[in-house]
Parts: sequence; C-alpha cells; structure tokens
Amino acid sequence: MKPDAREVSLGILTARETPSRALSLDVIGDPRERALALDLVSTTLRWMNLIDWYLGSFSERPLKLLQPKLRNALRLGVAQFLLMGIPPYAATNSVVGCLKGKGQRAYCNGVLREMARCAGHVEVPSLDRNPLQYVSVRYSYPEWITCLLVKRFGLLDAMRYCEAGNRVPPLYLRVNVSKISRDDFLEKLVNSGYVAEIGRLPESVRVRSGGRIADIPGFQEGHFVVQDEGAMAIGLALDPRPGDTVWDVCSAPGGKATHAAALAGASGRVLATDVDPKRLEMVQDARRRLGLSNLATQVMDATVKTPETQFDRVLLDAPCSGLGVIGRNPDLRWNRRPEDLSAMATRQEALLEKASSRVKPGGVLVYSTCTISQEENEEVWLDFMERRPEFCPEDPAIGPLEDLFSKDSRFRGPGFRYLLPHISGTDGFFVAKATRTRENTRIEAF
Repeated sequence: MKPDAREVSLGILTARETPSRALSLDVIGDPRERALALDLVSTTLRWMNLIDWYLGSFSERPLKLLQPKLRNALRLGVAQFLLMGIPPYAATNSVVGCLKGKGQRAYCNGVLREMARCAGHVEVPSLDRNPLQYVSVRYSYPEWITCLLVKRFGLLDAMRYCEAGNRVPPLYLRVNVSKISRDDFLEKLVNSGYVAEIGRLPESVRVRSGGRIADIPGFQEGHFVVQDEGAMAIGLALDPRPGDTVWDVCSAPGGKATHAAALAGASGRVLATDVDPKRLEMVQDARRRLGLSNLATQVMDATVKTPETQFDRVLLDAPCSGLGVIGRNPDLRWNRRPEDLSAMATRQEALLEKASSRVKPGGVLVYSTCTISQEENEEVWLDFMERRPEFCPEDPAIGPLEDLFSKDSRFRGPGFRYLLPHISGTDGFFVAKATRTRENTRIEAF
C-alpha cells in the first residue's frame, strides 16, 4: 500500500516528540502527494501556537496530557481546515483514519467536528491588554522570542518580522557563472516551462513555479545552487578576487564556500572546513557537481585548531540560534531556548578569535550569523573589535548590496549591517566586515 500524505505527515509530527523512528517525505513516490505532505507538516509546525490556542477551547483534556499521536492528529486536522482551505469533513476524516483505537478516533472526530462548527467564536488574546501574548498566539511564536523581537524592533516591526517568518520563503538560485551566464540560464528555465525572473544580485534568479530541485534544468550540470539572496550577500561582502586564498571556517552545507570558489576563480584557492564530517560531505558533493577544482575540504574544529597558513579572505559564518531563518525552518522556533543564545555567543567568540588569527595583514575578515539577537551579533563583534585594534571596520554593503541592507541606524554600526526579512525581503542575517591593518593599530573608519 502506497504511503498516504496525511499518514506520513502525522508520523513526522509525532516523531518530533517521541523516540520513534523519524519518517521522511522520500517514502512518498508521487510528487503531488509529497508536496502535499510537505505543506501539511510545514503549515502545522509554522502555526502550532495558534492551532493549540484554538484546540484549547474545544479539547476537554489538556493537550499536553494527550498521547503524542492524538495531539498531532488534532493539530494536523485543524491546520487543514483552518489554514489550508481543506473542507472540514475531509480534513477530519483524513486524520481520524490515521488513528488506531476507537477511543482516540472518537475523541479526535468529536473535537474537530465541534471546532469546525464553532471556530469563528474563538478569540485570541487582546493586543491592547497583553501585546506579547497577542503576538505569540496570533503569529505563532514562543513568547520568549516575541519578547526579544518587541524589545529589538518595537511592537509594529516585531509583528511584521513574525509575519515575514510565516510566509513560505521564495526560491532563489545562484547561477554558477563559471559554467553558464545568468541570461542563458534564465532562458533555459523559461523555455522549460518555469516561471522565473532575474533577482536583485548579479548571480541570482528567482523561480516562482514549484517542483523538485533536482528536476530543475541544469542541476546535474552544476549550473546553479539553491541559495537565498541574503546568503549570497555574504559572499559578495567577502568579495574574493581572482587569485585570492579564502578560508570558510564553518562551511557546511557549502553555499558560501562554493560562492567564494566561483568568485576567486581558477587561480584562487578556497579551504572549506567544518567540525562535522557528515555535513562536510555536503560541501564535497556541491564541489563535484559545480566543478570547482579550486575548493578543498578538511574536517576541523576551529576552536582548537586552525590552518597553518594565512589567507587573503576569511569567512566565519558562525553557528547561531538561527532566528533569522525561521521562515525556512518552521520547527526551529519550538526547538530553541533562551539559554541557547549565551551558549552560542561563547562559541562564536572562540571561533572569531581563531578565525581572525589566520587573516593576512591587508586581508579581510567577515563575521556573519543567520540570527538577529544582539548577544550573538553586535556584542560578539564589538567586543572583538575592542580587543583587536589591528582590525579596521569596513562597511559590508558594497556595490549591489547597498539597497539590500537595512538603512535603520539601529541595525548598523562599525563594520556591520543587518539583512531583515520584513525590510530586505531576504532571510535574516548579521554581516560584519573588517580589514587587518599591517600594524597593530587601527585607523578609525567610523
């Protein structure tokens, strides 16, 4: 019997909470069923706080006391008729049929049918009386994240940020211009029936029609990499020149390392390192597919070891809380904890100290994260700049990047800028840049 999209989706959602073997969408052979399952899982995870708020008004038993499979069947049913436009009877029948045992099936059926009749009478918290709880429920974020966002942006922009994180992110491709021009690649896509257009950066193309990445024309030939324009901006801020040597410190899965290799050209050399051998294999796969013979890989924990040589350009795209890429990782908001930020910052400081030691005099250092917390960004960067006077801050918003970065003075400073989803239309990134002077003194640029 072929796997059903609802059954697989329920298995994936339940596996998050139990030690059971995780399912994969790959068990579904039919592309349309697989796409439906992905939509079901993503929608349920993205809106889980709002879904649970609604369910709390109709479930006689607290959700946390229900068995995981029943709890997630209820969530999956609500996601379908409340958020995806699937008729309530079809949504209810589809998840009830995935449950075993008369008791669970009856309870799920009763709650969902009652909710389908009365969902319009459920009120969310008051914006005026409890703005943090309102944002948390209305936009489906943990309250500690909404608190951080409101402090960071103010209430209105916090809501805009959350709204941007709940949209399905656009698909951008970075064209491998060492093999094909952007114009020729775009023409190839359009002639194959894809709806696509040039992006805002020199190598970017936005694809508006769906399908599997491996089926996009040119994938096997290495004509493109899937990469958000925010991530492309980091490679452009690093700005490798032909013949440069580059160290990408935490390189997996390889998007930025392969970008640096393409920019450095055949005469350049890029070393991509990562602490995780399995993730480094992803960099190696990308290197082979793209035909980048100037890219080498090495397993390395850069907090304890660094390469013996120095480099013209060093990129530290540091491990972080990931709060800037919640739109691409709906489950991330539920997996993070407040204490993660300080733990991340401690590791980032250690990595930045080691990475900077490998920058040649006159060379460039770029520090970036895909989060928006000051603890992982400004605080790490400004502390580093204070301790290392031989590094002179430089504006990372060079060339075509100027219009992409936020111009708000709250989100820029000595050598750093922000890309923000609700302003830049990209994933959220912090990007900082400095040049190492030839003496152990800094020429103030700001």
